[in-house]
Formats: sequence, structure tokens, C-alpha cells
Amino acid sequence: PIFWIGVIAAVGIGMSNAGNDLCNAMGVTVGAGVLSLRQAVGVGALFDGLGGLLMGSRVTNTIAAGIVKRDLYSGVDGPDLLAKSMLVVMGSGGLTMLTGTMCKVPISAHHSVVGSLVAMALLTRGPEAVEWWLVGQIVFSWIGNPLLGMACSMVSFGMIDYAILSAHQPVAAFHAHKWLIYALSMCACLPFVLVM
Repeated sequence: PIFWIGVIAAVGIGMSNAGNDLCNAMGVTVGAGVLSLRQAVGVGALFDGLGGLLMGSRVTNTIAAGIVKRDLYSGVDGPDLLAKSMLVVMGSGGLTMLTGTMCKVPISAHHSVVGSLVAMALLTRGPEAVEWWLVGQIVFSWIGNPLLGMACSMVSFGMIDYAILSAHQPVAAFHAHKWLIYALSMCACLPFVLVM
């Protein structure tokens, strides 16, 4: 029964993630009128799936083996306790995501799962079961990544505003400088391709 409970919990957190995280990313394109809601769901599902398949293993390894010291879960009761605890982590992460979605609050599965993992480790094995250095790095990324995104957005928009939007003929300026938009898009995507 633990396997099927795990499947149900995984489906629940996956649906909750799609209902919140994916909508955070695609909401901008729908709001700008670039894509319809149906198109955004299709594009989002495609690229969310590709991202999970192509790059998800890196995050999975950190979540599965990095935050919690798994060697503290060896012994007679350890593996069973760890398996049941991970079910609780998936369930509570999914419930947190679902609650946020129902309340129309954009939250991240990342925050929900990491918080649940830390709580599980603290309750089952105490503070020594948590890799605090890694948790600190993750929390720092929660602060640093939005700031980095904001800085990149400001620079990108400033360049587009200067080269295209402020021109006397913005349409002609767009056609003359569309390489700038393509270059900015490639620069944003290239690090992910190179890492793979």
C-alpha cells in the first residue's frame, strides 16, 4: 500500500505544482495577450515536462539525498521511517501548494518540499539530520534569484526601450533591432543548454 499512497501523493503534488508554479511562468504571456489560456497550458505542459526530463535529475538528487542526512536513517526502523516520512513530505508539500493555489497565492513547490523535508528531519532525527549548509544555500537562492531576475529584466527592458520603444518609428526600429531580442533570449537560454 505504501507504493500506491506514494503514487497518489506524487500525482497530487504534480497537479498542485502545475496549478501554481506553471501558472506563475505562463501567466505573463496570457496577461500580455501573446498566448491564449489554452495555448499557454499546452506550451507550459510541454516545456515543464521537457525541463523535468532533461534537467530535473539535478534538483531531484539535491532533494532526495542532499537536505536530509540519510545515513541517520539506517538500522532496523530507519528505511521504513524514511519511506513513510517522504510520503508525508510529498503529501504536505502538495497540500501546501493546493492551499496556495486555492487562495490565489503564487508559491513554489520548491519552498513547500524543502520546508517539509527540514520539518520531517527535525521531528524524526533532530537538528543533526539536516544539512544546514545546503539549506542555507537554498534559502539564499530564494532571495538571490528574484533579485538577479529583477536586475536582468531591468537591463533587458532598458535596452529594448532605448533601441526600439523610444524610437521615432518603433516598428521599423523593431525590425532593425530584432537581433537584440533574439540575442537576449539566447543569452537567457544558453546557460541551461551548456550545463546539459
